[in-house]
Amino acid sequence: LTTLADPAAAQLCAALLRSAGIDSQLRGESLGPYRLTVGSMAATQVWVPASELQDARDVIEDLGPPDGR
Repeated sequence: LTTLADPAAAQLCAALLRSAGIDSQLRGESLGPYRLTVGSMAATQVWVPASELQDARDVIEDLGPPDGR
């Protein structure tokens, strides 16, 4: 769905999607055992199933982009 520079913003985005009933997962170096929170290593991807992609985009557009983008 999107890649956010701030891991906290990605967590918030995923939580908003889940509250709308859309399954979401996070992927990125910032979630591993060595939590990196600077530069491109802090980028976190928000994944949703392909079948829910348009619904997820609609939820995010209705709320506006999260900070940290």
